[in-house]
Order: sequence, then C-alpha cells, then structure tokens
Amino acid sequence: MTPRWIFKALALAAALAFVPVRAAAFDLLVSENDDVVEGNELLARGQPAEALELYDEAARALPKKAGVHLNRGLALGRMGDEQIDQAMQAFKLATQTEGDDALIARAHANLGNAFFQKQDFETAIDHYKKSLMLSPGDRDVAWNLELAALRKKQKQEQ
Repeated sequence: MTPRWIFKALALAAALAFVPVRAAAFDLLVSENDDVVEGNELLARGQPAEALELYDEAARALPKKAGVHLNRGLALGRMGDEQIDQAMQAFKLATQTEGDDALIARAHANLGNAFFQKQDFETAIDHYKKSLMLSPGDRDVAWNLELAALRKKQKQEQ
C-alpha cells in the first residue's frame, strides 16, 4: 500500500507542472528585444496570451535564441492544458537552438514537466536527466525525477 503523502506529493507536482523550475522565470532571455521585455512583464502579471503574441514577434526576430522559445513555452503552458502540445514544441525548439546550459536545462525540465503531466513518465525521466546533466544539483528537477520514477514504477505495477 502506498503512503498517502506520496499521492499528495504527486498531485502537487502535477499541479505545478508549468511552474518554472526556478522562481525567476521572466529574466530568461537577456536581450535588447523590446518584445521580450514587454512579454516578460505581461507573463509576470498573469497575461500569458498577450505575452505569447510578443514572444511570437520576438521569435521571428530571434529564431535561434533558446530563451525566446522557452518563454513561448511557458506562456503556452500557462494558457491551459489544451496548449500543452504547443508548449512542448516550443520547449523542444528551445533545446535545439542557441542558449547557455542553464536555459537549455530549463527547457528540458519543462519538457519533463509536460511529459509528466501527460503521464509519459519514461520520457519525463529522460528530460529531467538531461536537465540535471546541464544543471547539476538542481533540487527541483531532482525531486521531479524522483516523482516520475515513482509514478513509472506504480504504473508498471498496475
């Protein structure tokens, strides 16, 4: 029998699936791009749809910058479950474009969160591991990795 605290922890993890790995999600892209700056402000104020419009403009101007795609994914993720596939595409693009290890690690962590939400625990585990390789010691990602491994085990036992 699984202890109740595990189910509570898993429910909390699922609810926080699109909460950024770190609290300061809005400073992801350091750029002189006004669309990014304004989009970050809108996202911080809880206006993801409006932020997404600006991030889309920024993505046209900076198509190879991981931070723009990561921000797009965060905005999409905050717009509801119906946008999860689009958010995943943006996160995946962020892992394949120019950015420092921290940005790419965050994109992998958010991909892991999205796959966790879709109950694809094996793929979530892979992305959490990739995130930890780029950003070792990230406790939030390590915790999510443990939760995904636990859920995968529970799913296999059913």
